[in-house]
Amino acid sequence: MLDISNLYYVLLIFQTELDMLTEMWNDHYIRKTTNEQAFYGRPSLMFESPQLYNTRSYLCEIDRDVIDACKESDLCTLKKECPCQDESVFDLCVELMEEKNLDPSQSASDSLELYLSLRAPLRHLLHLD
Repeated sequence: MLDISNLYYVLLIFQTELDMLTEMWNDHYIRKTTNEQAFYGRPSLMFESPQLYNTRSYLCEIDRDVIDACKESDLCTLKKECPCQDESVFDLCVELMEEKNLDPSQSASDSLELYLSLRAPLRHLLHLD
């Protein structure tokens, strides 16, 4: 069974990995090919300066009221500092980590160790044992 505290740290690692992958992809160089219609260059530059590639920006403007309404609804989830759906669980994990002098995990094996260190005290605090 997947525990809440385990999910929190696994998601944190996944998000970190996805952020790194996104940065690597956006900064890598796409080579020129024999396909005349294929663009080449760095994706980040292609996005920021489409005119350099004889094209236009395909971004569409969205009214600020629509964005605000989205943020207030449950339909839109934005990246937050707290990767946990329940901020109180996040706060408990942070407190437990401080009490036990534990560092945030940086790898899957660190995550497992951190999970094992937090699982029992977190379950006790949440009255799940």
